Amino acid sequence: MDENERRFHLDVEIAREDVVEWLEAVPPDRLAEVVESTLAAGNLALSLLQASTGEEAMARFFRPVVSEMTKLEGKIDSMLTAAEKSQRLGEIGESVVVELLQQAFPGDEFVVTAKEGHVADIRAHFNVGLDEMREGIIEVKLYSNDVPTGQLKKFRRDLKDTGVRYGLMVSLTSRLMGVHGPLMVEQTDDYVAVFVSHAGLGDSTKLLLAATFLKAIAAYEARADAARRIPAGAVEEAWGRLNAEMAELEGIARGVRSFRSSLREAQRKLGETLDGIHEAALSAELRLQHSVQRLTQRVVEELQALPTDSIPQLPEPTPPDEVLAFLGMLRDAGDKRCSAFERLHEVAGELSLAVALDDVTGHWSLTRNGEEVVATTAGTKTRLDIVVPLSDLNATVPLVPATDKLAKGQIVIECKDVDKVMERVRALLQP
Repeated sequence: MDENERRFHLDVEIAREDVVEWLEAVPPDRLAEVVESTLAAGNLALSLLQASTGEEAMARFFRPVVSEMTKLEGKIDSMLTAAEKSQRLGEIGESVVVELLQQAFPGDEFVVTAKEGHVADIRAHFNVGLDEMREGIIEVKLYSNDVPTGQLKKFRRDLKDTGVRYGLMVSLTSRLMGVHGPLMVEQTDDYVAVFVSHAGLGDSTKLLLAATFLKAIAAYEARADAARRIPAGAVEEAWGRLNAEMAELEGIARGVRSFRSSLREAQRKLGETLDGIHEAALSAELRLQHSVQRLTQRVVEELQALPTDSIPQLPEPTPPDEVLAFLGMLRDAGDKRCSAFERLHEVAGELSLAVALDDVTGHWSLTRNGEEVVATTAGTKTRLDIVVPLSDLNATVPLVPATDKLAKGQIVIECKDVDKVMERVRALLQP
C-alpha cells in the first residue's frame, strides 16, 4: 500500500429502501469495491450534467447571433439551389409540351431547339394534308411570376425575323402579361399567333385547344390562295362560335383527371388491380384525342365559311387538243401513268366532265358544268390516284376497301389496277 495514497473512511447509515435492498444483495467481501465504483460513476454523471448546463447557458447567450448566421446560410443554399434549377426549368417545360403535343398529333413533328440559340424553344411542322407540312414555332415559359410583355414582343419579333407564319406561346404556371383570358389569338399580315396563360403541367386541355386552333388555321391557309387570306378579326369570330366544342373538350379532360385521381386513390386504399377504372381512363383519353381531331375539322369548316377578299375561281377548262397533246407527250416519254390518264380521259368524256390541266404539276381537275370540281388527280410517278371530295351525291356510296381511302373529307381512289380505278370513278362521279 502506498503511504502517499489518499484515503477516506466512510461510515454512514443508509435509509432509502431501494438502496438498502441493493447493498444487502452485494457480497460482504465486495461491498467496499462496489460502493466505491458506484460513487465514482455517480460523480462522473453529475460532472457531465453540470458541464451541459453551462453549455446551454452559453448557447442561450449566443443564440441571436447563431440564429441569424443559420438564416443566412439557408438563404445562400436556397439561392445556389435556385440557380442550379433555373438552368433546367426551361428544359422541363419544353419536354412536357413536346410530349403532350406529340401524343395528341402523332402525324406532326415537334423538336426542341432551345439550345441552338436565338430561336424559339420548339420547332413544329404541322401535316396539313396533300403531302405538305407547315412550319411553326412554339415558345414555352415556366415562370413563378407573370411573364412580362417584353417576352411577348420578342416572340412577335422572332416570328417576323424568321419568316415563320404560325406561332404558339405557352406559359405553364403563370399569366402572360397583356393576354386577356386564358387564350388569345392574334393575326397580322405577317403571322398568326396563339397565346396561352396558365396552361398547367398536368391538365393539357388549354395547350391542346391552342395547338388545334393553330393547326386548323394552317390547314385552311394551305388550301387557300395568298389573295384569299382570312381578314383580320375573322379568326376571333370563328373561335367564338366554337364554345360548345371547347366546353365539351374541357368536360372530357375533367373526366380524365377524375379517373386518374380515382385510380391513384383506389391503388392507395385497396392495393389491388383495378382494371375497370384503368379501362375507363383509357377510354376517356381516347375520347379526348378523338375530340381534338374532330375539333380540328370543325375549325377548318368554320374558317372555310368566313368571308374572304375574293370569290374562288374555278380552273379554266383546257382545250381538247392540248389535253391530247399532253397524253401524246406521256406516251412518247414512256410514262407508266399514260394508260391511266388515257382511260380517265375516256371516262371524263362519258360523264361530260371538262378537264383542267395544271401546266406546272401535270395534274388534272375534272369539272362539271363549270360549277364545281368533282375530282382531281394525284399519286406517284408510277401510279395515278383520283381524289374525290365528299358530297351529297357520293356520301351514301359504300366505300371499297381495296381501292378507297377516306382522308380529311375526301375519298382517295388508290390502286395500280386501272380497270378498278376507273370503275370506282364512274360509280362516284355519276351525275
